[in-house]
Amino acid sequence: MSRDLRGRRVRANVKRSEASPPYGRMALGFAKFVGVYLLFVGVFLVWREAYFFAVERHWFDVREIDIVGASRIPEPEIVAYSGLKTGVPIFSVDIKRAALQVEAHPWIKRARLSRRLPDGLYLEVSEYVPVGLLRLERLYYIDAEGVPFTVADPPPEGFVVIEGMSGQDFENLEAGARKVRRALELIDAYRAHPMADLARLVYVRFHHNLFELVVGEAKTNLVIGKSNRKDALDRAAKLWRRLEAEGKIPQEIHLDNRNQPERVSVRFAAAPQASPDGKTETGTEGAEGTERR
Repeated sequence: MSRDLRGRRVRANVKRSEASPPYGRMALGFAKFVGVYLLFVGVFLVWREAYFFAVERHWFDVREIDIVGASRIPEPEIVAYSGLKTGVPIFSVDIKRAALQVEAHPWIKRARLSRRLPDGLYLEVSEYVPVGLLRLERLYYIDAEGVPFTVADPPPEGFVVIEGMSGQDFENLEAGARKVRRALELIDAYRAHPMADLARLVYVRFHHNLFELVVGEAKTNLVIGKSNRKDALDRAAKLWRRLEAEGKIPQEIHLDNRNQPERVSVRFAAAPQASPDGKTETGTEGAEGTERR
């Protein structure tokens, strides 16, 4: 570097001049920005005019509403819930709102609505599938996830009823549904076991934090507890066959002895007794019979 003071000043001025942006480039950049902006505005205006042109000629009016996934609910009923109509511009349809209105139907679990240009709407629904009944303040259908979804009125036949729960169990929906799923698992295990051929499952009752099975024409309480389900049902079936051969009808069968899992306690209904006035009365035996394998 030169020691000449004036020379250094000249070089410094040259560097500052090179570092500052030229006004020509700024003007060119601004012109490009304006050009792009005007292009977008032009495209928007053309699209807007084309849209209104098509709307005025009803090119994009809804002419068809396709519904898939509905087997239980009539399609006109679903359309009524959705609020959808033909003859309206397809872009004026509120897709999310219409789907939520369909999901307000007690038998609709999920709904998804989409446009099929130029003139169609496609509505896909998923219905609840009842797998049992739950008695709360009223009788409700429940799905496989353990969720009660609508009142069963009138009560249908062919479903097992789960009893012993209340609306308080569903203050936390997931906790209540989890408890119902435990009952459904117990029902499935019973139906898959040979015991189901010996005594029909009438209903399931939640009692003392455990589920009891109520089976047979005499509505015998079958208490499995937390023991192995298959082993408990094997023992119950063996005992049931023997009692049936002896002509005995058990009122309660307990297979929930955790200290002695092989122990089975049985309570029988007392034999009918004649009262002093000659009428027949029935009662319950106070003692328990015990069966071992």
